[in-house]
Amino acid sequence: KLIHKADRITDLANEARAYAKDSSRVDLIINNYYRKVEQVFGEEEMIDLMDKTMDSLNKVERKENYQPIRIGLIGEIYTLIEPFVNLDIEKKLGHMGVVVEKSLTPTIWLDHHVLKFPFGSRDEREKHRLAKPYLETLVGGHGRETVGSAISYANRGFDGAIQLLPLNCMPEIAVKPILGKINGDLEFPIMTLILDEMTGEAGYITRLEAFVDLVNRRREEDSVV
Repeated sequence: KLIHKADRITDLANEARAYAKDSSRVDLIINNYYRKVEQVFGEEEMIDLMDKTMDSLNKVERKENYQPIRIGLIGEIYTLIEPFVNLDIEKKLGHMGVVVEKSLTPTIWLDHHVLKFPFGSRDEREKHRLAKPYLETLVGGHGRETVGSAISYANRGFDGAIQLLPLNCMPEIAVKPILGKINGDLEFPIMTLILDEMTGEAGYITRLEAFVDLVNRRREEDSVV
């Protein structure tokens, strides 16, 4: 229950940040939440803090008639869920007005590998089915999930996807050419970002901004047609 609520707060923050008139307000709420997490005791106090945080996020003033682009984050699970490793990519994209969704979260992993074991969750099994025409065999890690998630985001009408992987992650490197084929087959923009301790934040932000601009222009052109 706590894991699910924690992921729900992250999802709400990502959505609120993209729609907010003042996205820094969302950061203040989340920073306050993280600070108070260290001060609460027991499940009851933790749930109360989480509920109040979600209520605050839902009250953030939003832009009217705003339709943000939506980008799915795919790739290796740790680089997806750890902000320190991915240089706060969710926050950076949110401040650019982008709604972000992660293909893997602790809730998704727990549901698929523990709660629904040995059959797995319906959503993850569907990703495996979608990936099969492009990837018939397992390559380890979350390679199959990455391929299936990219196709799933394209089918769901997302505007693009970003693959995140740590340097020398062979499963993700193995599926990178497949993502290029999906890009061509489905006309779905996909960018790959490789992360390590030497990744420079300035260049990282530049690549994100360029990808967001590309996706925005693509959507504008599609709307004209």
